[in-house]
Amino acid sequence: VETANPTFSLCELFETQIAIHISETSVGLYENCNIRNNYSGIRLCNSVTSKINKCTIHNNEFDGIMICDDSKPTISDCEIHGNTYGLSMSDNSTSVITKCEIHNNKNCGILSQDTSSATVRLCEIHNQPSGIQIQGASHGLYERCFIYDCSEVGVLHNGENVVTIKDCAIYKNALGLMSCKGKVIIEGSEIYQNSTGINLSSDSSSELDYCDIHDNGTGIFGTSSQKPNFDTCNVCNNSKGNISFLQGMFK
Repeated sequence: VETANPTFSLCELFETQIAIHISETSVGLYENCNIRNNYSGIRLCNSVTSKINKCTIHNNEFDGIMICDDSKPTISDCEIHGNTYGLSMSDNSTSVITKCEIHNNKNCGILSQDTSSATVRLCEIHNQPSGIQIQGASHGLYERCFIYDCSEVGVLHNGENVVTIKDCAIYKNALGLMSCKGKVIIEGSEIYQNSTGINLSSDSSSELDYCDIHDNGTGIFGTSSQKPNFDTCNVCNNSKGNISFLQGMFK
C-alpha cells in the first residue's frame, strides 16, 4: 500500500501468484527470505524504494524480481535462479544491484528494457541462455561482474543508449558480448574462451579501452561501419583470428 514501510525477515513465501507485490511509493526491508515456486517472486511498481537483501528467489514460473514504473530499489547479496527471467527492469526504473548470484534462469539473468537504468556491481551471472540483455532505451553500468557459461550470449546490447561494461570478466560463453545498436563502452575487461569474444554489428558503435581479449575463437568480429580503436587493448591468441571486420566496410 502507499508509503508502507514493513520489514520482512526469515520468511518463506511459495505457491502463489505474486509472493511479494510492493507498490505506491512504499519502502520496506525484505531480508533473508526464501521466495520460490510462485508465478512471480517479487514485483516492485510505482516509485518503490525498497531494499531486498540476502534473499533466495528461485523456481518462479515467470520472473524472480520485476522492477517497473519509476521504482528505485536496492538489491544486494541475493541468489536468483531457476526463474524464466532472473531480474527484469522496465518503465523508467533505476536499480542498484550488488553482490548477487544470478544463474540457471530459463531465458536470461538480467533483462533491462524500455527506459530503465541499472547499476550492477560485483555480481556473478552464469549458466543460462543469456546473462544480460539490454533493450530499448535502457542504459547502465555493469562493473566488476563475472559473466560466464551462457549457452547463447554473455551480454546482448540491443538498445539505443550507452551501456558501460567496466572491469568485468566475460568467459566460456557461446558469444561473449554482442552489440547490435546503440553504443557500448568496454573498459578494463577480460574477455576469453568464448566462441567469439566481441561481435559488433552494423548499427552499433563502441569504445574499447585497456581490455584483454584472448583465447576465444575470434577475438573481435564486426560488420560495424564505425570501427573502434583497439590501441590500448591486448587482443591475442584467438584461434580463428584476433580482429576481423568484413572486407569493404572501411575505406
